This record gives sequence, structure tokens and C-alpha cells, in this order.
Amino acid sequence: MTPKHKTIAGASLRASTRDAVRGALRPVPFAVLLALAPGPLHGYAVMKDVNRRLRRRAVIGPGTLYRTLKELRDLGWIGEADERPGESDDERRRYYQLTEEGREAAVSEAERLSELVEDARAVRLIGDGGARS
Repeated sequence: MTPKHKTIAGASLRASTRDAVRGALRPVPFAVLLALAPGPLHGYAVMKDVNRRLRRRAVIGPGTLYRTLKELRDLGWIGEADERPGESDDERRRYYQLTEEGREAAVSEAERLSELVEDARAVRLIGDGGARS
């Protein structure tokens, strides 16, 4: 049986990540998964964290954020958190958290990127040898 593919911000991804994600995640969805890895956050906090992680290479606004959150939710990689952090929190805020499949997708992508960085070091593009002239 062929796995279903979904598109997240231009990247084709398998709907199930049990056997690891085969394709690369785009930067924004991966940054969202990274933002949610420590625990649940509300949408605005996710957006601030993603923009910090992207270090001005890109700036996302609410439209991109909520479209990405919806796509990640449709994949089953994130869900709404059941618990809220505090009683004084605004009841209108939605909190998002990683699912087990979302954590697996984030780990798979981090490992893929780590392998690429190791390859770049091995050919002396970065790291101990520095860039070649």
C-alpha cells in the first residue's frame, strides 16, 4: 500500500511517520514542531518562537502560522492541548502540543539535518577546517 502524501507549505510529506519521514520538512513546519517540542504553546507564542528560530531569514505572520498549524493538525502531528498553563490565561487562546507522530517527524528531520551537517564538515565546508577559499 502506498503511503498518503500531504503538502505542508510546499513539501510533500507522508501522512504517517511510523517509518520516519522520507522527505524533508520545510523550515516553517519544522520550526513549529521545534517550538512545540518543550510543551504546549498558544498560537501567538508559537509565531514568536518560529520567527526567533528563523532568525529573520523569513518572518511569518498569522496567516502562514495558522495555515501551517492546520496542516500539521490534519497530519496528526499536533493537537490542541487539554490543559492550560494557568487560571489567569485568556480563555480564547488555543494551545497546541506535539503528538507522538509529530515528535517522531521532528526527530526524523533533526537527524536528517544532523547527517547533512556531518557531511558538510567531512568535506570541510564548515567546522574545524572552515570554508575553502
